[in-house]
Amino acid sequence: MGNRSSTRMAIMSVSGSTIRRWTASNGDSIQWDGTNESGNPVSSGAYLWFVEGTDIKGKLILIR
Repeated sequence: MGNRSSTRMAIMSVSGSTIRRWTASNGDSIQWDGTNESGNPVSSGAYLWFVEGTDIKGKLILIR
């Protein structure tokens, strides 16, 4: 059996509210469809993303 670890990633609003979180195994990709945890579309605007437990982070702009 392989030793696969998991990575958690989150998208937050610039005000600090968590919009969406994922857990992925190493090698898996994550694609955001512009929805929140409930599956509802979020508004156009600026969002922050980060990989939990690391310094990997960035900003994104969603335009609808």
